[in-house]
Amino acid sequence: MRSAKWVLISLTVAACSGGQSESTVSSPSDGAASAASTTTALTTSATSTTSAPSKSGTTDDVAKTFVDAHNHYRASHCVAPLEWSADVAKTAQAWANELARSGCKLRHSSTPLGENLAAGTTGTIPPERAVELWYDESKGYDYSKTKFTMGAGHFTQVVWKGSRHVGCGTATCNDKQIWVCNYDPAGNIQGEFAANVPRPTCAK
Repeated sequence: MRSAKWVLISLTVAACSGGQSESTVSSPSDGAASAASTTTALTTSATSTTSAPSKSGTTDDVAKTFVDAHNHYRASHCVAPLEWSADVAKTAQAWANELARSGCKLRHSSTPLGENLAAGTTGTIPPERAVELWYDESKGYDYSKTKFTMGAGHFTQVVWKGSRHVGCGTATCNDKQIWVCNYDPAGNIQGEFAANVPRPTCAK
């Protein structure tokens, strides 16, 4: 049986500065998957519209699943729901296609959008599982510090109050599938965690 694990890599770039921090964590899981997250200060915005199917399979059903999964967790933190953006999804799909051309090795794009990445054996990491993996990092987030926490960058982007739009893309390489989700405006901005990552006080 193939061994399975997921790897998380989180990177934050301080708004208006070049300071950055990075961490890598590896642990066993029930599906072969890996994820990565990056954000930078936002300089552009996107228009929220309905996404058309992409050549790599990001259909309207997949879009809805991603939006619903994100908003399930966001609701527990009392923050507004995300809306799907075709423009943001186009950016995410372009990066997924670029990663596929290099063998689906996870690395970050240089867009001004927030970004979460996930990858796993094809069929083991559907959209809702990718978002679940990202949100699971909440277990390591320290709300009392109100700043970027190593190993929790995916979670904080998922629930970031200031983010309004999400768009995702996907591609495959042999038996590996990758997901790219971008967020507008970007989250994980240094100095803004207290205002954008509230405790899950609305959880049922």
